[in-house]
This record gives sequence, C-alpha cells and structure tokens, in this order.
Amino acid sequence: MNDLPTIVRPTTHFRVLQYPSSPPTSSFLLSISLTVVICGAAGGIGQPLSLLLKQSDLISHLALFDVVNAPGVAADLSHINTRSKVTGHGKEGMDEAMRGAHTVVIPAGVPRKPGMTRDDLFKVQ
Repeated sequence: MNDLPTIVRPTTHFRVLQYPSSPPTSSFLLSISLTVVICGAAGGIGQPLSLLLKQSDLISHLALFDVVNAPGVAADLSHINTRSKVTGHGKEGMDEAMRGAHTVVIPAGVPRKPGMTRDDLFKVQ
C-alpha cells in the first residue's frame, strides 16, 4: 500500500460514512460538508454533471474548472436555490479551484473526430 502515490493513498482524515438502519435524517445530511471540483465543467458531460451535483445536499461548495466558459456555467448554476456555493475558474484558476477539495471529478477530454478509432482517441487523451 505504501507504493501508491500520496494522492491515492488512504489517509486517516477520510472515513466511510455508515448510515443507521433507518434512512438518514436531513440534519445528518446537512452536517456533511463536501467540496467537489469538476475539471471540464463546460463540456458536454461536465455541464449536466455539475447540474446534478449542484442539487445534492451533501455538497457545500462546487468548484467548476475548465479552460473556457466555466465562469458562465457557474453563473447559470448559481441561480439554483440550493445550499451549495458554486464558483467558476478559468485556465489560470486551477490552484484556487482545487483548494480544500474533497473530491475531484474529471469528465474533460478531447471529442472523437470523424474516422478516429477509440484507440486513436486513447492515445490523444
């Protein structure tokens, strides 16, 4: 286990949440406060994923990062009345977006061009 990079090595400050036998109460859910970063938030997968995550009661901060249009996506999502705060970060804002993150989701990638095989696409990614 020690040969894993630090970023994926299990640590003591992360723990598995175990629900009681009955469904969790709203006060229990509100006590959880997660910061989630979406890298590639302005893309075809990143936008609907960000919309779904914005509606989660478990997320207190949703940081959207992309090389273009992330602040616009964040502005759109900020109009949804949920407890999570949304921030948009452009090309130069990666460090700020990652600050305090519990989870990072990366739906970013290059779309497949006509005539491109999946193997070709994998080489580009």
